[in-house]
Amino acid sequence: MDTFTYDLRVRGCTRRQLSAYARAVTGRPAMSIQPVDAPADGPAAYRLVVRPAAHGLDAATTAASFAWMLKAAGRLISLRPRA
Repeated sequence: MDTFTYDLRVRGCTRRQLSAYARAVTGRPAMSIQPVDAPADGPAAYRLVVRPAAHGLDAATTAASFAWMLKAAGRLISLRPRA
């Protein structure tokens, strides 16, 4: 199954809140949000994995919609494809 991985940095947002945003975008659990090491005094860092094939989604559109929602809420710092 194809997956697409992104590095996500947010401020003032818990993993549970991110999961709620993700479900609002996809309507189903098509994204995995995993915390990664981040400085204690800096913004939270996560690894976002989109599984489009399992749910008939377009990864680029899904990630862009997720980023737009986080930006509108004032939470997004960055969302970058993982190399």
